[in-house]
Amino acid sequence: MIVAKCPLRVSLAGGGTDLEDYISNHKCGHVISFACNLYTYTSIHENNRGEYIINYSFPERAKDWRDIKNNLVREVLKRFDKGPVTITFNSDIYSSGSGLASSSSFCVSLIKAFNDFYNLGKSNIEICQIALEIERTFNPLTGRQDTYGCAIGGLKYLQFLSGCETPSVTHLKNNIFKDFKMWLIPTKITRSSGDSLKKTTKADLFPFFYCASELKKFILSNKKEEALKVISKGWSIKKENTPHVLNSDELKKIDDDFSKNPHIISHRLCGAGGGGYFFCITSPLVCIENGIEINLDETGVQSFKI
Repeated sequence: MIVAKCPLRVSLAGGGTDLEDYISNHKCGHVISFACNLYTYTSIHENNRGEYIINYSFPERAKDWRDIKNNLVREVLKRFDKGPVTITFNSDIYSSGSGLASSSSFCVSLIKAFNDFYNLGKSNIEICQIALEIERTFNPLTGRQDTYGCAIGGLKYLQFLSGCETPSVTHLKNNIFKDFKMWLIPTKITRSSGDSLKKTTKADLFPFFYCASELKKFILSNKKEEALKVISKGWSIKKENTPHVLNSDELKKIDDDFSKNPHIISHRLCGAGGGGYFFCITSPLVCIENGIEINLDETGVQSFKI
């Protein structure tokens, strides 16, 4: 049996400039994000039953992989099928519509598991590219940042150039987070990112690009206060330029409560908006009820033989 685990990612600035429409028009996009210590898990093993067994929220059994309804599993088997196996998915949090690139994380962990189970010899960067291609077969608006943001550990600057399949990756020191706590707060609202991303592609995203540039500058110069202010500034710009990210009174109230809370230094809604998780930064003395305290994952996607 092979078990693979892949972090979820938290995007801090530049999200939206990794979409193909933006990169095509501006020749370049960039994002600052980090892999966090919450994971998706995928296991694969032979079952000697003559059928594919897929264990997730809607368990499946099929004699032919073409009959599998799970888009991710079906598309991966389309490339790497070598006969019936059992595949099981799990995660540290309820991941559907999280805004933490959970579908990309699952895709990466599944391909990583296949890679090691069948000794395919793919590097993690190659796995990221394959995962992006596969995810786009059923979610064409998947941004370039998601698979790389999950699979590559640590805090990083990802630059995406038109005509270049793989991003430039610059690892950044995480000093700006020292002396603080980081939290994910569930909104308990699930959504599909598709409709939100369609609206995002039509918005003015250059201010998002500029915020990522600013954040990179302050991280490199170890200016913590300025960096945290840019994260907050980026969230304000996102709300103004893509107001659909807060598409309900419930979400607006949560956001307003966080803005008024003196103990929350910076916050933003993760991902394309409409639900999922808020990301918050607080002093080390604060404890947020119902919040999930997180840290950075430095290793990225991994697999283990059991």
